[in-house]
Amino acid sequence: MRLWFIQITITALLGFLAHHAVPVWNDSTEQFVLLFGFLSVGLFHGSADLLLIRKIRNIPSGKGAYGWGTLYLMVILLAAALLWKVPQILLGLFLFGSAFHFGESQMWKIPFGATRPQALARFVCYMLWGTWSMATPILLHPGESREILASLGAFPFADRFFNHLLASPDSVLWFTNMLFSLALMSLFYLHFRKEKAISRGRFFRELVSLFVLQWVFQRTSVLISFGAYFVVWHSLSSLVDQIHCLEGEVGSRVLAYVRYAFPNWLISAGLVSILVLTDFSQGYGWSKLTLIFGAAILLTPPHLLVIHSLHSKKLRPVAY
Repeated sequence: MRLWFIQITITALLGFLAHHAVPVWNDSTEQFVLLFGFLSVGLFHGSADLLLIRKIRNIPSGKGAYGWGTLYLMVILLAAALLWKVPQILLGLFLFGSAFHFGESQMWKIPFGATRPQALARFVCYMLWGTWSMATPILLHPGESREILASLGAFPFADRFFNHLLASPDSVLWFTNMLFSLALMSLFYLHFRKEKAISRGRFFRELVSLFVLQWVFQRTSVLISFGAYFVVWHSLSSLVDQIHCLEGEVGSRVLAYVRYAFPNWLISAGLVSILVLTDFSQGYGWSKLTLIFGAAILLTPPHLLVIHSLHSKKLRPVAY
């Protein structure tokens, strides 16, 4: 409940600042907010993945670190090769995988059961929520989204699709309202189905979150829309869930997580900062935003696999 209040407050504040055109709020401010959020909470929530692998596979401390670390790095290098040679394939996989990842991170503690229909219902609910949170900021800001995806090597179909959206505002409303309605339907299904999955309080909080985020998506730029969800809702919640999965008292779990994640976070945040703050990207026609989103795309595949394994184990579930 406390975390939810923090998330709602930060999200509403970002929406208010952007919507009411506060003098200090401009494009540079938005880029700084996104960069700060990505480099801090965004990168930090994926910096202890190897520690989580040890937890998932019951590996003693100090055992198998090099092997799993090498495998993790190889997945990142494979993603980099795909982004360099066939960005269309990686971008498509990234959008699909991120939609599932966002939905799973939001709903993983909800009990669905183990039968095939229940597993299908779980997958559909994950995808409905994740697709809404992932696609709505992109669809509502087709001009900005097209520039970012084009700089990453998006396929011609995406360019034609965004040109259609720019020429037809009604299409944007139709797509986004459809996604919002489907996400809303998934919440009603989870609350009112025969085997009630979420409590009345949880249902109310998710409903408020859905409407506040939709308002922010509509009133702010794609940077703030994506940043608000990725940093405030996804990364912060995932960080808390990961810490809950460790052993020991709350204080010792937090200390263990920070001690393990900090060196990895320092290296990754330092590398991204150097690339963003220098002229390295200009020789390749990349903007600072391209580097931020590119880094997110490269780091997502191994992190997604680790978190999916963690959620599948349902370690230390927290009651809803």
